[in-house]
Amino acid sequence: MPSSLGADGQVSAVRLLEVTSGDYDCFFSCVASFVEGPGAQLEGALSAQLFGSLDARRILIVAQFRSYRDWVRAQWDAELGTFLETIYTRARVIEFNLYRRYHSDRSEKINASGHSS
Repeated sequence: MPSSLGADGQVSAVRLLEVTSGDYDCFFSCVASFVEGPGAQLEGALSAQLFGSLDARRILIVAQFRSYRDWVRAQWDAELGTFLETIYTRARVIEFNLYRRYHSDRSEKINASGHSS
């Protein structure tokens, strides 16, 4: 496991697609159906957001998982595998990466001058 992700804490999988199949609306609907259906049922999946570009060429999928381990387990899901196969035949993956949300554990507040209160 990448040391920067750690075993604990939420992980977001971000995938930016460029639609190559020529039918953006149909493909977007296919992606939305998976995200709202089988994708939402993946063990450890917390939420997913789907964005479509204004020029109807790109789709951004941001899926949050409880942990990196949950994301890894999800990769073995048969329905996810079929969905990813559909993606690779109808779109080009421009970017894929895993991200961890930054959060501060500091309990002190910093005032406007930069000093702890």
